[in-house]
Amino acid sequence: MFNNILFITHESSLTGAPKMLLHFIEWLKKHHPKMVVTVLSLKRGLLETDFKTVSDYYYEIEDYKKPPPTLTQRVLNKLFKSKPKPTPKELLVEQLQATAFDVIYANTVIALPIAATINHGNASKLIVHVHELSAIIRQLLPNLSSYTAQVDHFIAASNLVKSNLIDQFKVNASKITRVYECSTVKPNKVARFENNIFNVGASGTAHWRKGSDLFILVANYIKANYPDYKIKFTWVGDVSKNERIIIEEDLRKLHLTSNVQFIGKQSDPTNFYNEFDVFLMCSREDPFPLVCIEMGMLAKPIVCFKGATGTEEIIEQTGGGFVVPYLDIKEMAEKIVFYYQNPDRVKTHGEINADVFSQFHPDIIAPQVLEVITETLN
Repeated sequence: MFNNILFITHESSLTGAPKMLLHFIEWLKKHHPKMVVTVLSLKRGLLETDFKTVSDYYYEIEDYKKPPPTLTQRVLNKLFKSKPKPTPKELLVEQLQATAFDVIYANTVIALPIAATINHGNASKLIVHVHELSAIIRQLLPNLSSYTAQVDHFIAASNLVKSNLIDQFKVNASKITRVYECSTVKPNKVARFENNIFNVGASGTAHWRKGSDLFILVANYIKANYPDYKIKFTWVGDVSKNERIIIEEDLRKLHLTSNVQFIGKQSDPTNFYNEFDVFLMCSREDPFPLVCIEMGMLAKPIVCFKGATGTEEIIEQTGGGFVVPYLDIKEMAEKIVFYYQNPDRVKTHGEINADVFSQFHPDIIAPQVLEVITETLN
């Protein structure tokens, strides 16, 4: 068993990959309390306090940014051509390089470059947990292939992620292990607010990748073709100022302001999740979204696009929802109509998901992650 591990999270935000990492570290410290856990966060977020609580050492890289030189410093540096001193960030990296970590664990490909730098010249095993698919990787780390030789093992969040690494980035299949994501959720104990309204839900940061625009188009199709159906659409998740302006204009022009709500980030989204009858996963690409695990645990049917998310792998196997052709908003809308017309299927599909997604709990998934780490060391 290893004793000293460095986790690098691309940010400490209340989003999928950091939450997954937090679940794993909490489980790890509970079952292996003598394990020395260091966490390096590359961007501050709402989970910062949680990471500090579960780690032995915590570093927020934003605290190590060098302030810009003053005018006097710039003049003196130019006059005397003094050798620049190491920046606080460089000193932190040197400190971590000098630490004898058994494992350096980059949680997302965004964390891989600094993980490789810290591991340079060291005997630590480098593991990368990939929570991204092709478009995001090509945007944020297009030269991923140049790092693969330095990586001892990859953990892929779904079979879709694994296939993408093999096909798009030429990673050897023997260096990849698929381990599904995990999450927890409060039991569904909240009474429904509007029993006569069918509530279609979605969640995530309003963004092209999450398909917030497609959510609006699905609602528009239903309103146009089934105007008498009492169906409302609720999106839970962060909406930037500029994105909200665009969304509000779309809703106004489509006359959907009374049908569709983007309610923003919520401190306890579960209360709203409980209100959903059906969950729409509108993402264009989403490796294995934690929100789908949570929706499944809450017994909600799920409708998603084919080839867009690892959740498809579960829905197609078990029948707890529908997988529709990629970006086919008409077919997605018709599945919502199907559920509206067949409330018994809402119940049966929800029960299937409650059973299946109960297996995606940290107590079941975290040991699988630990096994990958242990085998990589051996």
